[in-house]
Amino acid sequence: MKRKILIPILSVLLVTMMGCSPKEVQNDPLEASNNETAAEDVVEPEEKEDEDEAEGFNVEKNLTSVELTLPAEFAGDLSGFDRETYLKENPGISDAKVMDDGSLWLKMSRTKHKELIEDMEENLITSFNDLIEGEETPYILDIRSTKDYRKVEVIVDREGYENSFDFSGLAIFFSVGFYHTIQGEDFKLNLQYIDSETEEIIEESDFPEE
Repeated sequence: MKRKILIPILSVLLVTMMGCSPKEVQNDPLEASNNETAAEDVVEPEEKEDEDEAEGFNVEKNLTSVELTLPAEFAGDLSGFDRETYLKENPGISDAKVMDDGSLWLKMSRTKHKELIEDMEENLITSFNDLIEGEETPYILDIRSTKDYRKVEVIVDREGYENSFDFSGLAIFFSVGFYHTIQGEDFKLNLQYIDSETEEIIEESDFPEE
């Protein structure tokens, strides 16, 4: 059986995280033997000198800096924005400005942008580990993904999963979506929940919906 997983508040969560600095990750990378998201297996995205455009999210890379323009729906409420405070709280960002349309323009070093991507990937792996090891999701036995995180397979105990009020899809959509967005790429994900015994797809969802 396949049915769509609806995540209506994903965009809201993405907005709230845009103003936060990446957290320090303490967890080890995924340790499952079949998991392709372990840190040593992840291929770092190649840097490009031209302009990448995600849906409503622009990334312009120059020789020494990266400029990001976050549209209003991603930047959130900027009514109390203070440039000096923001720069002080976000080392590595050299300039920031609220535009007339409510978007937020940021300028940072290429090194800072690279660090941001690396931190977000660590956070992504940590979020997967939390689901595998979490007390609230004992039915999740493993999480496998492609190296670009565009396909994620959640291996579950079927009975436990179907009898739960599961929100793991929200965490996965959120983590992967934010990772893709920071890279300046289109957010595209195929998420599958798979029976650990039969390898049958229990549920499947695509974002954006096709």
